[in-house]
Amino acid sequence: MSTTYPKAQRLSIGYDPREDRLILTGHLQTGEDREAMITRRLLSRLLDKMSSELSSTHPAAERSPDPDEVLQMEHIAAVTQGRSEQSSSEASQEKAAVKKYLAVEAQVETQDEHLILGLIAEDKTPITGIKLSRAKAHQVLRMLMEQAGKAEWELEQKAAWMQPMKYGKGAG
Repeated sequence: MSTTYPKAQRLSIGYDPREDRLILTGHLQTGEDREAMITRRLLSRLLDKMSSELSSTHPAAERSPDPDEVLQMEHIAAVTQGRSEQSSSEASQEKAAVKKYLAVEAQVETQDEHLILGLIAEDKTPITGIKLSRAKAHQVLRMLMEQAGKAEWELEQKAAWMQPMKYGKGAG
């Protein structure tokens, strides 16, 4: 990732029904907030990129007969941990200091044990970037999918391993 992003310390994710966009707010180290409006199409690409990075970098996935099962177990553990920490999943309230952008590109790459997520605006302005542990990346995926569900965007099949485990015949 050759782009330099304003670094976010944390993210908030919500849905704006007026715009029919997910709103990802990067709370920067400088105290500034930057809102990225995310379209359904960009979210679909972002989910694919994050899923691909998580699966290609998981140490056990390549040795497993079912890599999705390995990711599913990692996802469940991360989401369970994340619910106890309770990250923000609501869009931030209107503030004068918030800069708003339409995100048109998402970059995802792995650095050491972290995923780096960066969003770029239509004028090529880097909106925000954040360094996520694998567990935090799974929590961000959960929050994105929850908000996409609220938006009724029907993206549930983007990462089948994110769905709850089913056991035995007729489980559900």
